[in-house]
Amino acid sequence: MKKILLLGGSGILSSKICDIIVEENEVVIVNRGNHRELCNPKAKLIVADLKKDTKNEIEKKLENLVFDTVIDFISYTEEELKKNLSIFASKTSQYIFISSATIYKTQDVNHRYLESDSIDNREWKYCIDKRKCEELLKKQKEVNYTIIRPYVTYGKTRIPYQIMPLKYYTIIDRILKNKPIPICGMDTKCTITFVDDFAVGAVGLIGNAKAYGECFHITGVDETTWSEIIETVAVKLDRKVEFVDFSKKFLKEYEHRGLGVDEILGDKSRNMLFDNSKIKSAVPEFCGNIKFSDKVDEILEYYSNEGIKNIDYLWEGCLDWYIKKYSGIKPIKTKSISIQDKIKYSIGYHTVLYYSYKMLQKIVKMLRR
Repeated sequence: MKKILLLGGSGILSSKICDIIVEENEVVIVNRGNHRELCNPKAKLIVADLKKDTKNEIEKKLENLVFDTVIDFISYTEEELKKNLSIFASKTSQYIFISSATIYKTQDVNHRYLESDSIDNREWKYCIDKRKCEELLKKQKEVNYTIIRPYVTYGKTRIPYQIMPLKYYTIIDRILKNKPIPICGMDTKCTITFVDDFAVGAVGLIGNAKAYGECFHITGVDETTWSEIIETVAVKLDRKVEFVDFSKKFLKEYEHRGLGVDEILGDKSRNMLFDNSKIKSAVPEFCGNIKFSDKVDEILEYYSNEGIKNIDYLWEGCLDWYIKKYSGIKPIKTKSISIQDKIKYSIGYHTVLYYSYKMLQKIVKMLRR
């Protein structure tokens, strides 16, 4: 039995890994405790804010605990990782850092990315920050490190798509109501990975001597296009899809208008295919064979529950503005929504309201400091 610490533990990746390892290991989770219902009850939860709490406050809560492996799901910047290493590196013999396969520098359209490829993608701040984290880990000498680079992952609560908000039902709702679906490159190839497949690879690296000092991307074999993903959903819903295919030039010109296009321009508008030879060599049981077409019914069944059909109306308003600006297609009016949601939509759709809203957010943030 190993002692394993998860920094995070309530996200789609960390919760699935926890569900597997907690059956035969002693697992401790450290997070803010905001989503306790998503943490496996068999694991011990230590409530701490790793970003805001001081090093001394966190160490006091740990009560001199030591671990065989620490898995860090929540460090996004070099400073965050530096702080977490200062607390946890001396408490473990293996530090697993969850990075991202988005950091690979763009290659030819048919290239299959290898772990040895350049990780100098400077088109998105998220990628730059993850690369700096990896460089910090590689330079330190205090603990054995393992770097894992997932790509687009999904589970029953998440549709893997190129342009969508965090309220994932929003895109399903648009398909059901025959609203145009945004895309940037109808034939752009992507690789998507079901969370169960990812977890098999990640768990196989825990305490694995072949993983020390190494980097691994863990992706599925499901190589598809963004348009095929949406069309698969639409067929299940008995709908036909109308796409609006934005150009990268257009998205770049209006990148501050609220759609969150940095991820699209920085990664999801390029072909991304992978060679998984390295993870298969280190973890022979890893296959990555689950396909989206096998799981779409499970996702739609999850979202058949009225209580979780949440729509991001601010994002919807922003998207409809982009669509009208680019193609001239006027938005389809949504009936029977609350006054509050109508206000959110209006803020997203009308430019003056949107920029006023963003300015107000900045002022509130400054006052809270």
